[in-house]
Amino acid sequence: MTNDESKKCFREEIIDRWSNWEPEGVEIGDWISALKPFTKECIIFAARQHKIECDWKKPSISKFMKICKEREPENVRSNKKISRKWPIWIQHKVKGWKRQLCIIGDCDRDMAMKLAHKQREAYERIYGEDFIVIQST
Repeated sequence: MTNDESKKCFREEIIDRWSNWEPEGVEIGDWISALKPFTKECIIFAARQHKIECDWKKPSISKFMKICKEREPENVRSNKKISRKWPIWIQHKVKGWKRQLCIIGDCDRDMAMKLAHKQREAYERIYGEDFIVIQST
């Protein structure tokens, strides 16, 4: 759903159902953003259900979203970040202690190596000692 469609749907399905509710500008933006992933049919259904089952004075984004997610789980975008440990280690040159490289987000092996070398440089700046990058197979 586009931004304009989301705004229109918000006015028609949310504001019209809770006519005494006066949302603030930031709250309106939150609602418009929350509606975007879902179809108009899903939003209409969720608005009706929310009005019947929940608060009749003021709509709740979280309760509304729960209904939408149950109805259209395929349109829910995950906010869960991918964390991956690579077989790449940063080792203290003299003392020998090692730290495994763990990257939040998705990347390929080349990018992981670049990040490992940046981390090595950061360790060297922080500790004032030498470190090396070890890549296991």
